[in-house]
Amino acid sequence: MADIDPAAGPLWLAQHPEGLPSRGEVENAGVILARRSPELLEFLRAVWRRTEYTDHNWWENAAILDLLGRELVPPYAHRNDTSYRRLVSTLGVDWNTVPGYADSPTAALHHHARADHDDFERRVAASRADLERSP
Repeated sequence: MADIDPAAGPLWLAQHPEGLPSRGEVENAGVILARRSPELLEFLRAVWRRTEYTDHNWWENAAILDLLGRELVPPYAHRNDTSYRRLVSTLGVDWNTVPGYADSPTAALHHHARADHDDFERRVAASRADLERSP
């Protein structure tokens, strides 16, 4: 937690590379750190209201990116600044590591959603392997 600035926030999201080689980075909501505030609650309500993304591959992440003023196609460029951008601080990739994609040798959490989203048994096996490596 040493890499988290408590004066920042109130919403922390990891930045993940888009494409290999990377075409930039984009916020990933696989792991969210949040500090309750009126502004954060309004943002989360706005995410909830974005029902047009219910069937999107990225679901709530797509709603978050849209509200942050990002395009939803690679390389996820900023199309405009929104009032919500000021709420977001960067969470180190150690807190939202995707094995084989956004790796970290000092990962606190492994997010097994991306590569394994169509193979539940593979996700379970990877999660079990993480558990066996844990102290």
